[in-house]
Amino acid sequence: MDKLFGPDADVAVVRLVHRDQGLLVAAGNPLGLTGIGDLTRLGLRYVNRQRGAGTRVLLDHELAQRGIDPADVPGYAREEHTHLAVAAAIAAGRADTGLGILAAARAFGLDFVPVAQEPYDLVLRTRDLDGDQLRPLWTLLEQADFLAEVEKLGGYSCVETGRRIR
Repeated sequence: MDKLFGPDADVAVVRLVHRDQGLLVAAGNPLGLTGIGDLTRLGLRYVNRQRGAGTRVLLDHELAQRGIDPADVPGYAREEHTHLAVAAAIAAGRADTGLGILAAARAFGLDFVPVAQEPYDLVLRTRDLDGDQLRPLWTLLEQADFLAEVEKLGGYSCVETGRRIR
């Protein structure tokens, strides 16, 4: 974060959720995908998230960790703008896999191969933390029934929801 805002930036970071990211695959995982290393298979049809999306950043990181050139992932350049669009492409048979969230896999009856659990945080100016505009959000994040509904979507953990990280 310091790279974006500088080390002395007056920002606060509040944890919203942890979310599970993984490979979305057709029900039954017919290609037997087990992880990121399988994305270089010939004939595989990958569908990616757009540049700048957190999921795309995660994929690029995971590929780099394994020494995989994105050009070696068939379909890497094919982009969708939402997790649900990635899931829809797989459910319709237009792609074999794409990185996305568990909730999107569940929404389309797909299987899910876990890759990472990532924090999903809210970054805001410190002076805005106690403002009237955010009060409804803080109230919502304290409601157990709301948090239970979030977790029911699948792939979300609210254990740290509302905790100030910075």
